[in-house]
Amino acid sequence: MLHRWVAFAGLGAAGLGLLACGAGGVYFSGKGQPPRVEPAQVASGDRAPAGQRRLGQLTVDCSTVDAAEGLDGAWLSDVSCSQALLLAALKERAASEGGTFLLDPRCSGEGGSGSSSPSATVRCSAELWGPVDGAAFNTPPVPERPVNVDPRGPAAPGAPPLGSVAEAWRVRIDFWPAPGQAPRAPVAPEQVAEVDFPRVGQVSLGDLRAQCREQDCSEGSARTALRAAAARVGATSLVAIRCVRGPDDAPACVANAAALAHDEAPLAAVAPER
Repeated sequence: MLHRWVAFAGLGAAGLGLLACGAGGVYFSGKGQPPRVEPAQVASGDRAPAGQRRLGQLTVDCSTVDAAEGLDGAWLSDVSCSQALLLAALKERAASEGGTFLLDPRCSGEGGSGSSSPSATVRCSAELWGPVDGAAFNTPPVPERPVNVDPRGPAAPGAPPLGSVAEAWRVRIDFWPAPGQAPRAPVAPEQVAEVDFPRVGQVSLGDLRAQCREQDCSEGSARTALRAAAARVGATSLVAIRCVRGPDDAPACVANAAALAHDEAPLAAVAPER
């Protein structure tokens, strides 16, 4: 890890500036208007509310990736590819275009860490509707969250929170597998802990790096990318996360992905006490 950290610390002009300048995200065809609601307030259904008009069409896609053999500049959106991620991205873009309602959102393909196909493409689309310009519009109440849910939590597994979902298409991830480690089953991102030192009984699965494209994403999204990639390769710990900013103020983070040397028995297999 040390040799990669030394090289990483000197990324600066030589590294971050070489990131690809193209990123996907949500495509909007139509004519937007000033925002009316927050992303969490965008509703959906099979019939548009009265007093609204069609603003345009939204489409977004991602392609799942196989991380077992390593990652070379994979987008966070592909590492965390799922219908939940794409629907959150549609809501976010809908709000920014002044829409308040997604008409008949549809998705094709299945993503997520458990996807059996390493290259499955997932696509979601919907018509965007919003209040007529100048018309009075009562902002719908934001759905209440359970008291144990963090409003800054991920909009979907392995994704930035709602309001920053688009950054999933602006973070690149590299993963260098450790020699001799067999591929492991993915885990949920929330199962990945951040630790300062390796835990007893854990082995390194490899090194991770997440880099933002210029200033288009936050350090928080870079750390989210590390967690998503670690979960994808079956790691349960991110060891010694380090983040820096390049000359253009773009954040980049590195960490080691680790897991127990031997898989623990499933919780359900443990006999209850009598």
